[in-house]
Amino acid sequence: MNQKIQEKHPAVWEIILDQLQVMKINGFPMLAYLGAKRFVGLGDDRDGSLMVFFPNYKVHIIFDAGSDLYNLQIHKGKFPKDILLNVINGVYADQLAGIIHREMGSR
Repeated sequence: MNQKIQEKHPAVWEIILDQLQVMKINGFPMLAYLGAKRFVGLGDDRDGSLMVFFPNYKVHIIFDAGSDLYNLQIHKGKFPKDILLNVINGVYADQLAGIIHREMGSR
């Protein structure tokens, strides 16, 4: 009985979602403040991303394991007629809430 127990590592999208859930804007939870409606995790424990759906916006958060930073793609509208508004590369985890808030508020 020499079984090797493998620890389950959380997928990258689960880690991104956990980080977003603790971020605050004006003292309120970021996801509730901005009205996040749905989340779609993509990828596995090594490479992954998270799609966050807000009213009229979609934010694709992609983790870059090589640099330990995030890349953001901000879309406006609903699929299939959504428009890519902005791509922001090299974002630190603690900057995500502010950048998403700024990008959604400035459109």
